[in-house]
Amino acid sequence: MFSGFGYFYEIKRGERRYLDEYKEKHPTLNRYKSDFKHWDDKITIDRLASLWMAYSEDPSLSKVQKANIFGSNSNDSYRKIFNIDEIDKDYVKEMILAFNLFELIGKQTELYGIKKVDGQILTKVDELFKDTVKDTDIDSNALANISNIISRSYIFSDIFKSKFETQNSAFEYKNIIKEILKKYAFFSRSRYHVLAIFRLIIIKCGYKQMLIEDGTNFFEHKEFLDKNLVQKWLRIVVDDIIKGEYSKFKEDVGASDKVFYNRPTTWNQIQSSFEYLEFKKEQEFKHIFPLNPFD
Repeated sequence: MFSGFGYFYEIKRGERRYLDEYKEKHPTLNRYKSDFKHWDDKITIDRLASLWMAYSEDPSLSKVQKANIFGSNSNDSYRKIFNIDEIDKDYVKEMILAFNLFELIGKQTELYGIKKVDGQILTKVDELFKDTVKDTDIDSNALANISNIISRSYIFSDIFKSKFETQNSAFEYKNIIKEILKKYAFFSRSRYHVLAIFRLIIIKCGYKQMLIEDGTNFFEHKEFLDKNLVQKWLRIVVDDIIKGEYSKFKEDVGASDKVFYNRPTTWNQIQSSFEYLEFKKEQEFKHIFPLNPFD
């Protein structure tokens, strides 16, 4: 069914490379590589299983691991999340929606994550503002690189981003900048939990029909999803839901970020925090998380 929407779903390793190298039709799908308009979106069985487990069941890191879903001790997790009796076009559309949201959320977490190019932002800032560095000695290229990374993030305010515009302002606010970045260190590992929260929002606000069931193709348009969901919702999700639970965790447990996202109680507490959000914000969910596609 994925091929009907222009996606190549690689179930057996090597199938994608076969189509790419030999330019022949897929023996089962009877399609060439050029027939898949979303060829660059690499949906594999391993990746889809992990993100769909997070989206539909449980985003805890232990649950989304390949060994849990496909291993000998999986307790039939694969069949639980891929219920063969339920798979129809709307089911596949929702999988594609989850895949695209996961990709977009992942791009945001990677800005903060472990990648040397865009990630490791806290390390980059620490290096830029060493105690021995004076205002006039700041590496302008390094500052420009950091400013570029920060400008693409949806979780930081415009005021925070503005402090990187000049060497003087960056140097003046360096300690505050470091402190704020440290408080968001948990964000780099949050993509599975953010994806699961996005599903809670979609269900709670009744957006599923708009995105999947009304004959629209919003589910496959990353530009639309990025502009109308990720850009508008991510900061609220991070600041008002995950950040508070993480602060409690650090105070009570004090363990690593990985432990925070691995333990089952984290997801339970995040769901509870989500349910209280209307009372905390004094707004209905549709106002907290708007989705007006034609604005």
